[in-house]
Amino acid sequence: METLTEIQEKMNADQYYDILAHGLEKSFENLGMVERERIFQQDNNLKHISKKAEKWFKDQEIKLLV
Repeated sequence: METLTEIQEKMNADQYYDILAHGLEKSFENLGMVERERIFQQDNNLKHISKKAEKWFKDQEIKLLV
């Protein structure tokens, strides 16, 4: 069950988006979390609140705790 992503340097908004798009859904599935009942917690780091990341969460209908 692979759900971790190694970051070699300081992460930017594009890398964060790639992690969301290619890993978070799989992590939710591995944890048995039902779609439309998924909640993700993050802080207000700039990469977390980028328009690209916010759109991804909205498109996936994932609620955020910030």
